[in-house]
Order: sequence, then structure tokens, then C-alpha cells
Amino acid sequence: MAFTVTVTYEAGLLCLQGAGPASLTDLCGLASLGGTVSQRSSQGRVLVDLRDTLPELSFTDHIQLGAHFAHEFRQAERVATVVQPRDRVGTSEKAARRSGLTLQTFTDANLAREWLAGPAA
Repeated sequence: MAFTVTVTYEAGLLCLQGAGPASLTDLCGLASLGGTVSQRSSQGRVLVDLRDTLPELSFTDHIQLGAHFAHEFRQAERVATVVQPRDRVGTSEKAARRSGLTLQTFTDANLAREWLAGPAA
């Protein structure tokens, strides 16, 4: 099974959805694509849905991924990631925040959308 990324737009959001087995390289590629699309489309609020992925990440990989997300989405106003409860670790989120990104991780896509629709930070 291949790792795939789907890009869509909805109600002022850029939406990225990953699916399949996901290495650090795959997820960094998703972030790079998303950062470019976000910047070029002037979409400052981004929803990254990873519930259909099977991440294969070490602790160090999570730290690198968070830093990469912060770099790639540096011009985004807010980024919400949605993961399966089993994949909710928090390390990537903390690394992204420490690198200056306004990012929140959720296990419920509706809650993520509500947070993204909220007032600017």
C-alpha cells in the first residue's frame, strides 16, 4: 500500500489528508506540499487529517516532524492535525509549538474544525 496525500479546500480551510503507511519522509513530504499550497493559495488555516495513516515514527522522528511542520507552515495562522487516539503522542505537537507554530492536535475532526474557525491568536 502506498502513502497518498489528498488536497481539498472547504470553508476557508486548506485540507490535507494522508493515507497509508507513513514514514518520517512521507509525513515531511506532506508538510512540504501543504506549506507550499498554503502559502500560494493564501490559506492561513490548515487541517491535516492523518487518521488514515499508519505512522512508523520513533521518538526522534516525532521531534523532527514537529520542527519540519513549523518550518513548512511558518506563514500559516493555525494548523490542526487530526490523528487516531492510538497515535496521539504529543511529541510532534510540542516540537512544532516550541518552533513557533500555532498547532493543535485532535482526535476529533469536528473539534479541529471548531478550533480552526476560532478567533486569531
